[in-house]
Amino acid sequence: AKFLEFTRGNSIPCPEDKLEGARIPLLEDVLTYVKENYAPTAEVKIELKGPNTELPVIEMVEQFDMVDRVTYISFYGDRIHNVRKLRPQRHEESDSHVYRTGFLWSVPPADYIQLAQEVGATEIHLRYDKCSKERVNAIHAAGFDSTSWFRGPAGMKMDMR
Repeated sequence: AKFLEFTRGNSIPCPEDKLEGARIPLLEDVLTYVKENYAPTAEVKIELKGPNTELPVIEMVEQFDMVDRVTYISFYGDRIHNVRKLRPQRHEESDSHVYRTGFLWSVPPADYIQLAQEVGATEIHLRYDKCSKERVNAIHAAGFDSTSWFRGPAGMKMDMR
């Protein structure tokens, strides 16, 4: 079986002895674990980090029959747009997209809602310190769902400076 391992000298703020023998789960491992150990309502957000990851990720999610449990997210609008082009299906009863997508923003530009509309996103995800009642209300008024996200401990420590 394939697996990824941590390498020494990485920038993960964790004692090296804790990383010894640690394994980075593959997407297949994560989907298997969620499907076997969580209620059918548990959702998974999959960040499309690399170029051309959209189709293989979509196909894997389909193989696991988890389309209704996954949102494809990215900081890159073209990746969200690619998901939308590859899988444009909508639910007949609600006209909502079958394949959910979320546009991630660290620092949202003034036109972040318009940009999310242009790529066919269904959700807008703001970094925790960029969430405000006004932004969340605007997101919902435009018909999007919303989520906030936060950086790991090292990033949050930097935010506190």
